[in-house]
Formats: sequence, structure tokens, C-alpha cells
Amino acid sequence: MEQKNRKKGMIIGGIIAAVVVIALLVCWLMGLFGGISSVKAEEIARDDAGLGDAQYSIAVDKTFDDGCMKYDVTIVSDGILYNYQINVRNGKITGREKQDTNYGQDDSGQQAVQTTDIGIEKAAEIALENVPGADADCITEMDVDTEHGAIVYEIEIKYDGSKHEFEIDGATGKILKRSDEGAAN
Repeated sequence: MEQKNRKKGMIIGGIIAAVVVIALLVCWLMGLFGGISSVKAEEIARDDAGLGDAQYSIAVDKTFDDGCMKYDVTIVSDGILYNYQINVRNGKITGREKQDTNYGQDDSGQQAVQTTDIGIEKAAEIALENVPGADADCITEMDVDTEHGAIVYEIEIKYDGSKHEFEIDGATGKILKRSDEGAAN
């Protein structure tokens, strides 16, 4: 009887070990752990965009999409918006998009080009100035997008039980939109 129980225990232990190994392997394949860092993802995107020593702003978010972890890397440089999706596990670029941030028309009817960009760091600074007491550690999300061809920085701050979301014009630094949830106004 004791030998039968020991054999059962070994079989159950073997099954549990196999399940754990398979689960860890699946998690690794999905990129839930291991893989490249966000700094490496930035480097991959910057090199692919061919920016070299050019000035640029960059935002990196780690997301779970299509069954695996990806870095969403957004770069703005010289009026061009680059969006990349990079596989966390192997560093391969799985998606890329390049968009000229031309917007509107000038007085002569010619297409106007956004020639200035405050950068994502300045946009974050502007948002923080509008949430008294919050610091850089309170920023939970930073992203770059375009609206009608203009660069718009989206900044989310969580501070003191409230969530504050900002859309900031990339050319002027003007706050285009602000929403506050849970704030005592």
C-alpha cells in the first residue's frame, strides 16, 4: 500500500512539474518575462528610423497584444512621427508606420509644416505643473499621436487618488484637453 501511494505521489509530482515547465515555456514564448529591455527597443526603433544623431522625442509602452508582449515605440523627429511595434521576446519589429506631421494650410493656401516640437519631456513637465504635488513618478502613461497632422502628447498622471489626463500640443505646449477623475475640484 505504501509503495502504491509513493508511486501515485511520484506520478502527481511529475505531472505538476511538467505543467509548470510548460507554463513557464509558454510565458517565455509570449514574452511575459525575459527578452529585450525598453532601452533596447528604443535603440532598435531609432536605428530602423535612421535617426543617427538627430534630435527626437520618444515614448515606449509595454503592451500585451496578439498573444505576446510588445513594445509600442513612438518617435517624433523633424516633423515625422514613427510608430513601431517590437516583440519583447526577440526584438523583431512586427509593425512600423511613418507619418509626416504636416497640418493645416498657411495664409497662402500652402500646406503648413509643423517645424517645432516641444518633446515628450517638456509635455510631461507641463502636465506635472498642472497637478500640484505630483512628480515624475506619478506619470503612468506617456504617448505621442497626431491629430489632423499635428503632434499631440498624451500624458496620464495618477496622484493622491486621482487620475489626470492631458493632451498637449506638440508645437506650442498648450493644453488642448484635460480630464480629471476622482479629483476634489
